[in-house]
Amino acid sequence: MNLKLLETGSVEINFAGGAGAAFSKMILSSSGGDENFNIDEITLDLAKSGFENINVEANGIKNVKIKMFDKNQNTFLFSSGLLEIKDKHFILNLNRKNIKAFYDTCDEQLQMLLDLFLAPVFNDEEMSEDEYIEMLGTFYGEPAAAEVKDSFINITLQHSDGENIAVSITMAEFLCTN
Repeated sequence: MNLKLLETGSVEINFAGGAGAAFSKMILSSSGGDENFNIDEITLDLAKSGFENINVEANGIKNVKIKMFDKNQNTFLFSSGLLEIKDKHFILNLNRKNIKAFYDTCDEQLQMLLDLFLAPVFNDEEMSEDEYIEMLGTFYGEPAAAEVKDSFINITLQHSDGENIAVSITMAEFLCTN
């Protein structure tokens, strides 16, 4: 995910990602087998959450791109406490409380997707990353556990002065957040 702070104070958000084979099967199963995202529904949910100028492109579940703007810093990215802006610079607050608040305040579609991960952080549980990966393997099978273990969340913050900060965290670390 790339976040760019514009001179106007608006935030441009570019997301690109997708699910691996094991999670794609689970998403398909939970959505009634429809391999294509309902782009209009995703756009509507994001607009209800306060995002503007939303453009969603999806080539199946494995390749999703979303470009949108948070013009007033009032979406769940900010209300959860995950993001702040101070002196025209982003502050990223990746901690247990804010990640849980993100989950609690995000739209229903995103919550349903996040629920598939059975993430300890969303359920106020504490679990080591190894325990979490083992639990996923028991519940969903080793391919799903391997996808989470090998996946990363990459966040690039571009401040209005052009300075970039990049953060990379494993999916397991994010979903456990100990």
